[in-house]
Amino acid sequence: MRAFARHMTERMKAVAAAGAVAAFWLAVWVFAAALVAQPLILPGPGAVVVALLRLVCDAGTWVILVGSGARILGGLALAVACGGVLAGVSVRSRAFARLVAPALSFVKATPVACVVVLLLIWLGSARVSIAAVFLMALPGVYFSLVEGLAQVDKPLEQMFRLHGVRGWRLFCAHTWREVLPFVLSCAQAVIGMSWKAGVAAELIGMAVGTVGERIYQAKLLIETADLLAWTVLVVAASWACERVLVWLLRASGPVAWRAAVRAHGRSLHGRAGAADVAELALAVGDRAPWAPALDGLVLNVPAAGALA
Repeated sequence: MRAFARHMTERMKAVAAAGAVAAFWLAVWVFAAALVAQPLILPGPGAVVVALLRLVCDAGTWVILVGSGARILGGLALAVACGGVLAGVSVRSRAFARLVAPALSFVKATPVACVVVLLLIWLGSARVSIAAVFLMALPGVYFSLVEGLAQVDKPLEQMFRLHGVRGWRLFCAHTWREVLPFVLSCAQAVIGMSWKAGVAAELIGMAVGTVGERIYQAKLLIETADLLAWTVLVVAASWACERVLVWLLRASGPVAWRAAVRAHGRSLHGRAGAADVAELALAVGDRAPWAPALDGLVLNVPAAGALA
């Protein structure tokens, strides 16, 4: 009971601190808007809230936001798939890593505007946001996965292999748990960057029916309140995507582990001569993916003490 009360007190303090910070910056905004006294340059919070409510109540806004979000997440998914393949090959081949790393480092250092202009020439405005997100997210995904795969505990991996844990079961029980912290760090950086790159690509390419087009129209008509309202929507969408995807990634660690446990248990069940060899009982239960990998491991060794 005391622990629960202490937890609630800490939560209330955190909420109060966040509210105080928000109130401070809101006051700064109100003061700056009053000082400028030009709504076309810097509208006050009230005008932005009105514009935001108008956008939220318009069904077309959600269609545009979902469409842009789908293209951005599609580009991010392509970057994850391609980055995973490239990272897997790079860990196994130093020559391939030396070949790929400079190109991705160059892409990583290239300004988004330059990439978007080139993509507009090559692909046109319809597909520019997907391609821009793909190129901007790929280096971050690749280098994070390469670093994570390089840090995988090789002796522990050999122990898993010794006890018959191979293929996708080895990936779920060991590799994914080792790489997941690097993936989480990458996700927290790449998801927000993907939204920025995608909307910037739509804005520069003026793709019809996108968030970037609406932002460009607001700028063209000097509707600063609408521009800020669209900005709030984009930030909220980016924040929501990051929270959901990071939560799914965190949950994937225990889920992958339990899947490997069940599959390994089924593979050992009823096996002829299973009592004569060492068996690995993967029984850690619901553990965080970064928990010590050896916790709960049980080795059943035959009486002779020899490992087959």
